[in-house]
Amino acid sequence: MTDRTSGLPDEILLSIVTQIQGEVPDLSNPGNCFMALNPEKTPGAATGGFFCIVSPRSGTFPDGFMDGGGQAQCTVNTGFVTRIYSMTQVDPAKQDGLFLTDATRGIFQVATKVLQALALFDPVIGDVFVVRDQIMPDHFVIGRNDRNLGYIEIGFKLTFDWDLS
Repeated sequence: MTDRTSGLPDEILLSIVTQIQGEVPDLSNPGNCFMALNPEKTPGAATGGFFCIVSPRSGTFPDGFMDGGGQAQCTVNTGFVTRIYSMTQVDPAKQDGLFLTDATRGIFQVATKVLQALALFDPVIGDVFVVRDQIMPDHFVIGRNDRNLGYIEIGFKLTFDWDLS
């Protein structure tokens, strides 16, 4: 498998979700690892203590975006974010030490597993690589949302040739 070809954004995103579910035991269920346009809109409940939302980002078409593939493909520079939430309150009010660092319930433990699963991941559809370069992390955010759920967001760069055939 050394061939690279064009791919479809939906297939690539599905392969990313499948990779997380297969590599991160805390996120192995479709109820706690899924795609959504807005990573800030959390579900009312999730299976287990953690859940992860995979969201596509907007992208750009570089100059020469059809070079090499003619009208059958179009290069796009884009990315996606994984936002990992914890549903578990493990610390006294206004403290987050265990939330961040606990060996079994800490969000950094799960974020590390997601990063390990996706950094340099090279999605394959069938038996062909479908992105131009391996997926690379490009940003990291930590905080709380409007429902007071703590989260870690890891963003990734993604360049692929969008299949237009």
